Amino acid sequence: MKKSYSFLLGLIFLSQVTFGQNHDLGYTEIHPNSLVHTKLDLSFDIPNQEIFGVANLTVKPNQKPTDQLVLDAKSMLIHQVLVNQKKSKFSYKNDLLTIDLGQTFQADTPYQVEIKYTAQPSKIKGTEGEAITEARGMYFIDPKEEDPDKPTQIWTQGEPESNSAWFPTLDSPNQKTTQEISIEVPSKFVTLSNGVLVSQKNNPNGTRTDYWKHDQPHAPYLFFVGAGEFDITKDKYKDIPVDYYTEPKYTSTARETYGMTPEMIGFFSKIYGIEYPWKKYSQITVRDFVSGAMENTTAVVHAEGANQTKRSLIDENSWEDIIAHELTHHWFGDLVTTENWSNLTVNESFANYSEYLWREYKYGKDHAEAHRIEDIEGYMRDPENTSKNLVRTSYKDIRDVFDGVTYNKGGYILHMLRGILGDEHFFGGLKLYLSKYSYQTGNAQKLQSALEEVSKRDLDWFFNQWYYGSGHPEIVANYKYNPTTKKLEIDLVQTQKGQTFEFPLTIDYLVQGKTRQTSVWVKSTKSQRIEVPIELAPELVILNANQDLLCTLEDKSKSLNGYILQYKNSKEYLSRKIAIEQIALAQNMTADAEQTMFLALDDPYYGLRELAIEKLDIAGAENKAKLIAKLVEIAKNDPKTLVQKQALKQLASLENAKDYLSLFELKSKSESNAVSGEALMTLLKLAPEKTTTLVKNINLDEVDGDLKYSLMGIFSQEKNPEHILFVAKNLDDLLIETYEDQSLMDTYVQSVRWIMSSGNLQALDKTLEGFKTLNQRYGKYESFKQNLVGIVDQCISLAKDARQSKEKEFVLKIQNTLNEIK
Repeated sequence: MKKSYSFLLGLIFLSQVTFGQNHDLGYTEIHPNSLVHTKLDLSFDIPNQEIFGVANLTVKPNQKPTDQLVLDAKSMLIHQVLVNQKKSKFSYKNDLLTIDLGQTFQADTPYQVEIKYTAQPSKIKGTEGEAITEARGMYFIDPKEEDPDKPTQIWTQGEPESNSAWFPTLDSPNQKTTQEISIEVPSKFVTLSNGVLVSQKNNPNGTRTDYWKHDQPHAPYLFFVGAGEFDITKDKYKDIPVDYYTEPKYTSTARETYGMTPEMIGFFSKIYGIEYPWKKYSQITVRDFVSGAMENTTAVVHAEGANQTKRSLIDENSWEDIIAHELTHHWFGDLVTTENWSNLTVNESFANYSEYLWREYKYGKDHAEAHRIEDIEGYMRDPENTSKNLVRTSYKDIRDVFDGVTYNKGGYILHMLRGILGDEHFFGGLKLYLSKYSYQTGNAQKLQSALEEVSKRDLDWFFNQWYYGSGHPEIVANYKYNPTTKKLEIDLVQTQKGQTFEFPLTIDYLVQGKTRQTSVWVKSTKSQRIEVPIELAPELVILNANQDLLCTLEDKSKSLNGYILQYKNSKEYLSRKIAIEQIALAQNMTADAEQTMFLALDDPYYGLRELAIEKLDIAGAENKAKLIAKLVEIAKNDPKTLVQKQALKQLASLENAKDYLSLFELKSKSESNAVSGEALMTLLKLAPEKTTTLVKNINLDEVDGDLKYSLMGIFSQEKNPEHILFVAKNLDDLLIETYEDQSLMDTYVQSVRWIMSSGNLQALDKTLEGFKTLNQRYGKYESFKQNLVGIVDQCISLAKDARQSKEKEFVLKIQNTLNEIK
C-alpha cells in the first residue's frame, strides 16, 4: 500500500483499523486451520450498501486435528453454514464466526465450508460503537446516484485485515489461498478482480455475472473487486495483458499516465532476477479511495490523484513513483508476503526502494537521489520515528507500523545495504529470497539469510542495528590536516541518544584539483579519531561522500570556500544540494559565492536548478542585471516547466515585477499547469484586470495543480457565480495543498468566505462533502481532526455573519456536518 499524500508528516501513511481475531502481536500466529481455496458468489444491493454472498472455502487443519473453524467475518448476517454439504452449527459474536465442523479432521485433510451471508460494511463499528469508515473493506461510492459529479462505483481495500468485512476468511497475512469470484453487477458496469476474466453471462434482470479466476495462491488482504463505468486501455508485456481502467474522461491520458508499466515490468523482472510471476497486470483508478494505492494481486487500485490531464502531464507524471511502488509489491508482498505485520518491512521497504531503482534506471542518479533525500527528510521530521525499530515486535495497533520507519527509512536502509554488498550480491540475494519463498511468507531473518548465503558475509552487525534497533547516527565532525604526520585527522562524535552505530564511511578529498576517495570503518563508540594518510593538504574534504549512510552530519570544519569547491567538484546530488543551501546563506559576501549560485542555475539536474532559483538573493546581488536576465531566459526556455515556474516566481518577487508583465501574460497561456498557474497568480496581484480575459480560454476540465489553485484565487476574488462550483468541489484539495504551500492559505480563506456568503446551497453541499471526505481519510489523526473541526466551526460563524437569504439552511447543514465529523 502506498502513502497517499506527503503533507502532515505524522499522517502520511494510511492504513486500516482492524477488529476481530488478533492475528499479530509481534510474532507469527500459527492458526489451527489454513485456507486452500476461496470461491465467492457476490451480488449487491448498491443503494443500501449490502453484499449478498455465498463463500465456499476449502480449508485444512495445520499441525493438529481439529473439529472447529473460527473465521473473521465483520458486520455480517450469517444465514447458513454447510460443512462438506451438511448443515453445521455455528455461532457469530464479536465479528467472529465459529463453526462446529461436526467431526474431527486430521492434519492436512481438506474439507469444504459453504457460508451464505449478508455483509454490511457500512455498519462497521469501532470498539466504542462509533462508525469506522476506513475499515469497511468494500466501499460504495455515490450508491444512490445523487451526485452528478461522481460516478457510482464499488471497490475494495483489504490491507491490513479489512477484506473480512465482505467475505468470511482467515484474515491474516500468513494465509495463502487461490480464488474464484463471480460478481453480479448492472450490465453497464465493468468489473475487475484478481486473475483472469473467464466468462461473462447476461442475466434477465438487466445484470451481468462476471467470473474471475486466480489460480495462484496469495494472501486474503490482496483480494480485490472493483465495478463501475470504466474504459479499458489495453497494453501488454510480452504475452501478458496489461490494462488500465479509467473513467471515460481520462481515457485519452491513460496511456500517458500508465504507459510505462510494461517497461517497468521488464525492468523489475530483470533486476530482481525473477520474471513477473502473474498472468495479467491491471490498474484501476477509483474515486474517494482511502489510501494512495493498493497492490492487490494483478488488480492494483489507485486513488483519483492518478487521474491526470494532458496539461498536468506536461509538468511531470506525479503518479509514476506510485505505479513503480505497487508493481514491485507483486514480488515483495504478493509473491513473498510478510508473515506478520511486525515484518512489514519485507513488503513496504522494498516497494519504497523500487521508486529509487526506477528513477535511477529511467532518469539517472540525480533524479533518484532527490527522491531518496526527500523521503528521508520526511522520516527525520517526525521525532517519534527515531525510537522505532524497523522490525516492530510490539505495537498498539497494526496501523502503527505503516509509518515513516517502515517506508522511508526502510527504503534508505536497503540502499545502504546495496552499497555495502555491491549490486551483484545485493540483487543476487534478493533473487534467492524471492525464489526460495515464492507463494510463501517472508521476514527479515529470511532476507538476511539469503543475502548472507549469496555474499558469504556475516550481516548480523547490520541487521542488529538497522532492522532490530532504532534511530540513526547523528554525527558532529571536525577535521584538520597534520603536515608533520601527513595525515588528515578526523574527529567524529555520535551525539544521538540510544545505540551507537558502526558503519563504513566514504571520504572524498581534493588534492591539486583531483578528487580521490577512500573508505574507513567507524566503530560503535561515542567518539573516534580517524587518520587518513594524504601527501598534501587537501583543498576539500567531503564526509559520507557517496551519501549512502543514513545520518545527520554537522561539518564543523568546512568554510564557505569549501562549499563552493564542493558544489563544483562533487557529482553527488546531496553534496551539491547542501553546498547550494550553504552558499545561499552567504551568496552576497563574495564574488565567488555569487558566481557559484549563478553557475547552479545551469545545474544538470532540474531540481537543483529550482533550488538555486528559490535561494537567490537578487536584491543584494552585485550583478543584479545579469541574474535577472538569466531568470528571464530560464522562464522562457528552460526545458523543464517546473524550473520555468520557479523563475517566474522569483521574477514576481522583484520590486519592478511589473516590468515583466508581458512575460507573465505570455506564460499564462502556456499549456503547462505549473507555468500558467504561476503566471496567472502573479497577474492577479499585479494586473488583475488582465486575468478575466485570459482565463476564458482555459478548459476547466483540463486544469490541475498550480493552475487549479491559481484559478480558485482568481474566481474567489471575482466572485462570478458561474465559477463557484469549481471552487467548492476543489476546496478539499486546496486545504491539503496549504500544508505544502502556506502561500495558498489566503486563497483558501477567501474561497471559503465566498461560499459561506453566497447563499448557493449546491456549492455548500460540495464544500461539506469535501470536509467529510477529508475526515474519512485523515480524521483518525487527532491533529488533523482538530484543525478540520475548527474550520467547519468557523464556517458556521461565516454563514451567520454573511446574513444571506439561506443563512438558516446553511447553518443547519454545516452544524450537521460538524456533528458528523466530531
